[in-house]
Amino acid sequence: MHPQPYYPLQTEDPSIHPVHTSPISSSDQAQCRWGHPCGRSLDDVTPAGIARHLKEHHIDPSTWHNKNRGHCLWSDWDGLCNREMNYASFGKHIASVHLHATASKCPHCQRALGRADSLDRHIKNYCEYRSKSQKPIGKTHLVRTVELDGYPESH
Repeated sequence: MHPQPYYPLQTEDPSIHPVHTSPISSSDQAQCRWGHPCGRSLDDVTPAGIARHLKEHHIDPSTWHNKNRGHCLWSDWDGLCNREMNYASFGKHIASVHLHATASKCPHCQRALGRADSLDRHIKNYCEYRSKSQKPIGKTHLVRTVELDGYPESH
């Protein structure tokens, strides 16, 4: 078995894996595209809501064990995902990679990134529009430094 390559929500070079869908908020409804797309509306696009849908409609609950491994059977614009992962990861994977429900925008360049940790990494290491005098100090919080008498002082 040869799993399909994994395509993240967005890379630092958008020409490699462009984003073709808009993020879905937890209040929006999306169509389930698992397996032979069931067509049911997902009324809860949080990772827990998606996992609940999979257990109720697609995966026999008696075989669902969080540490079991399986393949993502979600079909997107580029075909079947087929990425292998633990069952416990299906909900988070679908919410972030396929539905973009966990996406956040960079406050500097407006690029959408799939998860909060991706946004933090983007701001810290890649965002070209972040002021060079701003330094990350944690989860997307920035601090501006000013030199006074040759010593940096945080404000």
